[in-house]
Amino acid sequence: MKNKIFLKVGAIFILIISVYLFFITFIISPKITEYLFNFEKNQVKSQLEKISYIVNSKKEQINEFETFKEKEYRQKIRDLSYFAYNIFEDYYKEYEENSYSKEEVLKKAFSIISKINYSDEAYLYIIDLKGNVLFHPTKSNIGRNIYDLKDAKGKVFAPTIIKNAIEEKETYSSYSWKKLNSDIVSEKIVHSIYFEPFDIIISSTTAKSNIQMEINAQKEKAIQKLTPLIETLFMEGHGDIFIMDEELRVIAHPNKSFIGDSLALGKYGKYLNVSKLAKELKEASLSKEVWKYTWNTKEDPENFIYEKLAWVEHNDFFGWYIVSSVYKKDLEKKVEEIDSMLITLSVILLLIVLFIAIVFLQKLLKPIKDLSENARLVEEGNLEVRTIVQSNDELGVLANHFNRMLDSIQENTKNLEEKIEERTEELRKRLYYDDLTGLENRECLIESIKDEEFVAINFIDINNFDDINELYGFQIGNELLIKITKRLQDFAKEHGLSLYRVNGDIFALKDTNIVRFLAYEKMIDKIHELFIKEFKIEGLGVDLYLSVTVGTSISQTQPVKCANTALNKAKQTSQRTVVYNKNIDVKENIKKMMHWKDKIKNAIENDNVIPFFQPIFNKDEKLIKYETLMRIKDTVDGKEHFLAPGNFFDVAIKTKQYFKLNQIVIKKAFDNLDKIAEIVSVNISFSDILNLDFMDFIEKEVKLLSKEQRQRVVFEILESDFISDHKVLDDFILTFREKGIKFAIDDFGTGYSNFTHVLNIKPEYIKIDGSLIKNIDKDQTSYEMVKSIIDFCKSLNIIVVVEFIHNEIVYKILQELGADEYQGFYLGEPAPLF
Repeated sequence: MKNKIFLKVGAIFILIISVYLFFITFIISPKITEYLFNFEKNQVKSQLEKISYIVNSKKEQINEFETFKEKEYRQKIRDLSYFAYNIFEDYYKEYEENSYSKEEVLKKAFSIISKINYSDEAYLYIIDLKGNVLFHPTKSNIGRNIYDLKDAKGKVFAPTIIKNAIEEKETYSSYSWKKLNSDIVSEKIVHSIYFEPFDIIISSTTAKSNIQMEINAQKEKAIQKLTPLIETLFMEGHGDIFIMDEELRVIAHPNKSFIGDSLALGKYGKYLNVSKLAKELKEASLSKEVWKYTWNTKEDPENFIYEKLAWVEHNDFFGWYIVSSVYKKDLEKKVEEIDSMLITLSVILLLIVLFIAIVFLQKLLKPIKDLSENARLVEEGNLEVRTIVQSNDELGVLANHFNRMLDSIQENTKNLEEKIEERTEELRKRLYYDDLTGLENRECLIESIKDEEFVAINFIDINNFDDINELYGFQIGNELLIKITKRLQDFAKEHGLSLYRVNGDIFALKDTNIVRFLAYEKMIDKIHELFIKEFKIEGLGVDLYLSVTVGTSISQTQPVKCANTALNKAKQTSQRTVVYNKNIDVKENIKKMMHWKDKIKNAIENDNVIPFFQPIFNKDEKLIKYETLMRIKDTVDGKEHFLAPGNFFDVAIKTKQYFKLNQIVIKKAFDNLDKIAEIVSVNISFSDILNLDFMDFIEKEVKLLSKEQRQRVVFEILESDFISDHKVLDDFILTFREKGIKFAIDDFGTGYSNFTHVLNIKPEYIKIDGSLIKNIDKDQTSYEMVKSIIDFCKSLNIIVVVEFIHNEIVYKILQELGADEYQGFYLGEPAPLF
């Protein structure tokens, strides 16, 4: 390693020295000479650029002044137009209140406007849409029609002013104008406003000549300030800089005795061809090429034989020739001196660098070798190696960092492996195990039967378990569930079954012994016999007798779902046991669908679709809003009650009756908006937005609302819906937001994109899903999710609405988290308002 690197580096240095000596002699020296000569010339030119920059900066200042003055004059005439506009607005209000007729109002307004004192800078005139002059400071112009009047350039200007003012409400324009009995043409700037109630154009105008007068004054001031400023930049050592005007008179020169001299009239005629010199000066300013001429020196003032190089800039704005010149012999002398010095220094520097490189090369190579070797060992998986470098330089720091990096990798690897194992075990328990009983849960059951060809699932529901919780409390209920678990575990172990807790008071027994399937009623009987014996509750000193309902699926494609269906069927029909068969699903679904289809149809035909309104309160517990909810009025045994959508929503979707139900609810809410002082929100799903008939309906209904009514309407979009086309939803929101409708994202926290799409549509409200609110006082995950959503919304200034507030504890938690609006049965139940 050492020999290879040393030889390579040494060979490289020898090659560098050889190449350098060759190039120093044949290439570098001539190039340096050429470069330095050009550098000195560029220095002279740079002096010219500095002076030109200063002159141009004054030009830019005056141009900026011109722009500023034009804006100032435009603002003056605009203010004058709006002064008159505001007078007409005030009188128009009196006209609306029937205080005056239109003619009286116009007369009063013209009377006020006629009292304005006009300067030469601006004045005001008013015309109607036909070009008739209604008001003008020159009274002889009042009543004159200027619609076809041409300006000084033969251009008709009035129609353009009228058209642009109507289309744009206010507009700037210009035209040329010749004063009466004068040949002077002035460019006019005009500001016009269309006052729609009276169909008049209010115009104010000023002449651009007013601006030009102020600009000329600024030029004079600039010239006075510029000369002493330029004199401060004159420097010797890179030639001379001087300035002449277009008459070839010197107005600035480092030798002040030249100032005021003219090449055309002075003492230089006997030495020079002045006319030729003046011609070359002008040509050089146009071509930007170097100007070569002869001049005298301080040492030899009588002989104009010394060649000078000069560069010339002509400034059109001030009419100046700015010249930067240098004697050619001075350039060549400086170049020779600098060239010699640079070559000498470069050779010395090369030798020093070579010596230093050889001295430190060996010292540098050892730690590099050690680091390289240890890096190879680490790559092979050996994390025990360490590199020792006894120095405080970068290599020592690198070695220390390398060692600390290995220490950190070892420690992090160890900690990471432990954390991964702990976290994996924790997640597995949460996903697959029940906290109370320690049994595997529903997810574990579903996972375990994926590869089973023949399996029987028994869902065991403890009858009336809710009554036990209410009578004895949850603590006793949990104690009882643990005793039930123990009894079922013994039973499962005895018969080779697997036990799961799938939900609340529902357990599941999995059976994979196909031999028992032919006479499975015996197994089901044994399950019931388990619960004949009482359960002793030591905490109460009582014996509890339980019974169960069993739903069983045997060798079904979806065994868990089928067992659940069988259990529901058993509970509905009050049977002890139901074994799943396909007729259960089909018959029940058809029966249910026909029942609710007829009930929905009757509700629509008999006007029994009723909007209910649930109140929403702010932080101060003030009622500020209602959410519109759908109900169907029904009569059973002569008693009237209202059915919530949970009873009939799925059937309404399948039978295509939902859209009609939603239209009825929305229309009734809109028709009665004036009876409700607060904001009213209505629910709209993505399927509504895709329905063309519904879109026609909602557009017509919104169009019937006044501007004030639209501001009290909120469309709640269900975030839990499947959104197949975000652009359709975005276009819908944009269209109705422009009409004044506000938007809320409902059921937020359960849907398709959550935070990402909120950034795009920017709703005014977000309603957090009730499933997150329901257990927020018991479930830490729900609490953290709700807190994150509220913080997210506050950062975007979105109002947060929380629903499903069912008790005081939940209400207080949400207040502490900083929600903005509150809804739920604890605060107010839905009810009809009309």
